[in-house]
Amino acid sequence: MIFPGIRRGKFQKAPLQESAGGLRNPGRGWYRIYPFSAGQEIDFAELRWCLDEEDTLALVMIDIGSCRESALSSEELDQIDRIFGFFAEHRKQMILRVTYDREGKGIQREPSFLSMVQTHMGQIGPLLCRYADQILVFQGLFVGSWGEMHHSRFLSEKQLCALYGTMKDAVQDRCFIGVRRPVQLRMLCRKEEMQDKKLALFNDGMFASQTHLGTYGEGKSQGSWKAPWGAEAEFAFQERFLCRSPNGGEAIGEAPVPFGETVRALGQMHVCYLNKTYGEERIREWKETPCAAKAPYSQLSVYEYIGLHLGYRFVVEDVHVTWMKKDRRQDAGACQIQILIRNRGFGNFCKKAQLWLIVRRSGETRRYPVPADPDKWDSGTVVTVMRELTEPELFGRQTKENKEGAAISLMLTQSCDRQVIFFANENAGEEVPLGIIFPQ
Repeated sequence: MIFPGIRRGKFQKAPLQESAGGLRNPGRGWYRIYPFSAGQEIDFAELRWCLDEEDTLALVMIDIGSCRESALSSEELDQIDRIFGFFAEHRKQMILRVTYDREGKGIQREPSFLSMVQTHMGQIGPLLCRYADQILVFQGLFVGSWGEMHHSRFLSEKQLCALYGTMKDAVQDRCFIGVRRPVQLRMLCRKEEMQDKKLALFNDGMFASQTHLGTYGEGKSQGSWKAPWGAEAEFAFQERFLCRSPNGGEAIGEAPVPFGETVRALGQMHVCYLNKTYGEERIREWKETPCAAKAPYSQLSVYEYIGLHLGYRFVVEDVHVTWMKKDRRQDAGACQIQILIRNRGFGNFCKKAQLWLIVRRSGETRRYPVPADPDKWDSGTVVTVMRELTEPELFGRQTKENKEGAAISLMLTQSCDRQVIFFANENAGEEVPLGIIFPQ
């Protein structure tokens, strides 16, 4: 982009290559399941040794089946509070699921009346609000076998809307709510509302069959808005409407799926997280199969490739520096710094973040905010961000003898806790080196 009155300054650009290394970034990656039952004692010291240090996520499943006909007690709510606090303390962002059943007996173990489910939602809601910054997504609406919204007496459109309305109010719209099937999502909102809702999908039957174990309908066609569609139509639906939602689940099944087909489906579903231990056959296949990708991924397995691309994967691809012509009324000039960033991941970053331009010279470091919306850096797209800096901001006080350049780099931090979000560039730590700007 060329601006009137601009002349090029001296800029020594740093190499900007993508890395094939893994990134411990929030809101994305592999997870394990950590199950709990209401009222049962928890040894948190022992639980600490069960945590996988590689994971940034944990699926926390809380079984409240013992309370299905009564409100949760203060002791049980306190226990849930301590569970949430434990994972927050150990920096494991939570995928949460509250269920009445962990044996595949949803109808038998859930409450007799919808109102009791709503009571439990209202009780747990304040805890979810308290830990909202540590929650990636709340899976399901409490009902069904394993909390997966199937084999339940509460799955009619009217009942789903009632449960969703209660849950949405309980979390004060601070958490994403995931449902099991796209058709359930369409029951909850009209097309024109889709991108305004904090809704997501969790597919725990990925690649198990043509319908992903009933996640999608039969065939290939797109039916009415509130009917199940074929897999291809549902993929297109998810690609269009759920690109900014934290979607994920479990990949299962034994039949091999070609690498290209797998990657395309994960990208269309905008998958941010996957179970790393279930199902065993699919995970084993992925680990034993080399990926058919170009450099820098050509030496990786399918499992490793998928792990790198779960959720967002930001890469700085290029940077341009152009000098503004000095205004006669000003002693100092200014330069425009333009940075091109690509999201190579399957999904998006689903929280707010701040982008920073770091300037170092003469042992001094300054950082300047860059206008940007990282939660809108959609997967597969390139964005250009820009920041104008004056000569004093870049170089401080310069003399004729001192013409030291200013090294610039880029940093991204999560707004809620200032945690660094790493870019997938070679030689990048907490910051991506962009180059050195020399004074005119």
